[in-house]
Amino acid sequence: MARVARLKGLQRERRADVNGTPQEWRFYRQALRSAVDDEVRRGTIPDRAYLKHVFKQLDAGRIYADPSGALWVEVPSESGPYRLGLSLSNVLAEGSDFRLADELLLARVGHELKGPKHQRENMLQFKEDWALLQTAHGQEADSTFSGSTLTASKPDGTVSARGDQ
Repeated sequence: MARVARLKGLQRERRADVNGTPQEWRFYRQALRSAVDDEVRRGTIPDRAYLKHVFKQLDAGRIYADPSGALWVEVPSESGPYRLGLSLSNVLAEGSDFRLADELLLARVGHELKGPKHQRENMLQFKEDWALLQTAHGQEADSTFSGSTLTASKPDGTVSARGDQ
């Protein structure tokens, strides 16, 4: 009987590791809200609602694959087209516009956090996105993301460094 209870407990823990707990998802929503507020204060984005339009802006671009098969989008603008890598391997690569990459990563993470839980990616996948967002903001010398906003203490007292709790 005790063994069955222990196995059920392990099963719940593993499920929580993969799917995340409500507290973990709430933590990430709060951290992202603070980070987006910091971006608005810095003038990097005009307002919180701006991120809702990032995907539409990218839809206006021309998507193509480079010789290695990685996807890119070329987004038109008044000052000339911007290129943006669309995959994990090239979103922060040389030649990918950092500003657009930053907006895409913020919008992507925000979309995941706002979506219903049955449509979300699992916590393991989300942590990869979060780590990529942290990496992107670590590339900015004056970024508030590389400070305490994205590495804030979780409710259990641990620190969310690079998305690996």
